[in-house]
Amino acid sequence: MERRILVPLAVGAVDAAVLALVRAEARALDAGVVLLHVLPRGALPPDHVTPAEARARAYLDGVAAALRGAGTAASPVVRAGEPVQTIVEEARTRRAALVVLGREQGPVRFGIARPVAARVIRQVTCPVILTPGRTGVPRSGGLLPLPNPGPLAPRLLGIRAIPVVRVVGSADRAAELRADFRPHRPYPEDERRFQAVREALRRGERLPPIDVFKLGFGYYVRDGHHRVAAARALGLPLIAARVTVLVPLGDRDAARTLTRRIQFEQETGLLQVGANRAESYDWLQESIRGYAAAHGLADLPTAARRWSAEIFVPLWRRIRAEGLTRLFPGERPADLLARLIAWQVDRTGTACPSSWEEALAVFSVPETDGGAA
Repeated sequence: MERRILVPLAVGAVDAAVLALVRAEARALDAGVVLLHVLPRGALPPDHVTPAEARARAYLDGVAAALRGAGTAASPVVRAGEPVQTIVEEARTRRAALVVLGREQGPVRFGIARPVAARVIRQVTCPVILTPGRTGVPRSGGLLPLPNPGPLAPRLLGIRAIPVVRVVGSADRAAELRADFRPHRPYPEDERRFQAVREALRRGERLPPIDVFKLGFGYYVRDGHHRVAAARALGLPLIAARVTVLVPLGDRDAARTLTRRIQFEQETGLLQVGANRAESYDWLQESIRGYAAAHGLADLPTAARRWSAEIFVPLWRRIRAEGLTRLFPGERPADLLARLIAWQVDRTGTACPSSWEEALAVFSVPETDGGAA
């Protein structure tokens, strides 16, 4: 089993010195890194992504990109629960060889307080390194700045509708804006422009797509801050965006996954299936083909839309509801579904079980009891 270092993080609580320490320990122990953020109970509902979850996932993805770009394997994990219990459970489940804890130096709104660190130290069975947390940036609930994990290769994904909740930061204005994408101190002209954009969206007018960078789970605005602010104020779920994906040059797996995703989207027409492994798209497409054959559908995009509504979305919700992505750190529900499909094919020779729910229930049982974990 791969050795792992567990690094619980508050959003914004890691700096270059902490990353250097984690990389050094990973090299010394020949270990991968699991980055953990713990949200309050109930913050991971099964049917949608909350702003707190989107912010946490985007932040951890930025840290993971910096580690992977420097040659250290890193997987982000977001869980909900009581912080001490969750950190101790993760350390035990991952058989962590080391835990690196950041200790906040001031009032803590969103992260690891000193009493939490002390209780974790008393309960884990592996060594613990305690580092001073970085304070003050970014403020709790504020916009995230675009991460700088090293050299990046931009790749245009095109214009598409993206979830407003996953627009978590700004490419160049994070310090100026609140979490709602409004200035900390709006001036009259800015307020007039915001109200005009909001009214246009309320009337259903089609505005130009915003321009965003995508790095991991999060989107970072290059142009269109007023449109995002208005969409948030109106509670709109989606916004049109011109998306440029940023791939760290040192992360070959990320580049391969993006290439496979683009091919998957072109062949199926599904633009909202996000996986973190390239091979996941192979298995998902295999399932779509099996669905098409079983239902006599010659057109793959038509089959894909029906497969998404009848199979993918219900299982996505089930996987989230049961927290099954904990079985594979750094993976998303689409990756776990792909693993289920591969397991099902290996077990029965078909990518279309009679009951997906029953197959998932067996698959998620620990290996000693006949399952996959």
